[in-house]
Amino acid sequence: MSKIALLFAICFITVCLHTPVTAYVAYSECDRHSGGNCNIGHPNGFTGTLKIAVAQTASNSTQTLESNAAKHAEWVDKAGKEGARVILFPELSMTGYFAQRVAVLAGDTGSAQVANKRLRAAEDVVAAAAKKNNLYAIIGIPVFIDDITPKNPKPWYNTALVIGPDGTKQYRQAKLYPCCKYFRIAADSLLSNVQQALSKNPL
Repeated sequence: MSKIALLFAICFITVCLHTPVTAYVAYSECDRHSGGNCNIGHPNGFTGTLKIAVAQTASNSTQTLESNAAKHAEWVDKAGKEGARVILFPELSMTGYFAQRVAVLAGDTGSAQVANKRLRAAEDVVAAAAKKNNLYAIIGIPVFIDDITPKNPKPWYNTALVIGPDGTKQYRQAKLYPCCKYFRIAADSLLSNVQQALSKNPL
């Protein structure tokens, strides 16, 4: 591994994964749903501009899924007032990124049905806000595929849900594997490679 590649890997681990980002609204692109002229070279010649709101939320700071859903609705309202057509939330924005925050949704029995009922209700809160403000909302939210058991402690998929300006849930993108297992393997492998490279090529 070259020193440049090694520095990049260290940057990714120590900086890119840990640097906080504040919320902002700032990006325009062509939108076929609004009037006006489009700059030359924009995709497909659509006219108008597409204003995108990007919400960097602290989902782990709230106490319940329901309070997170209410916070998402507030962000959607804010984006609507600022004239955004789309609001984009972070990965697993509805629950926070820690597995224990997701597992607790299944209750004492570890029920996927219980968890998904609460998650769908949270989606409905955001869908109502999206319809009210006539904008798209893209949220990060898990979906349970089975009950929690000792052999399967994290039976959910990490998904991104696209909610339309009419309040319908239009598309859901799920990762190709359930939560956490393969990411941890990949992260451990990367850290091991960096440690080996440092031992052979000190900076």
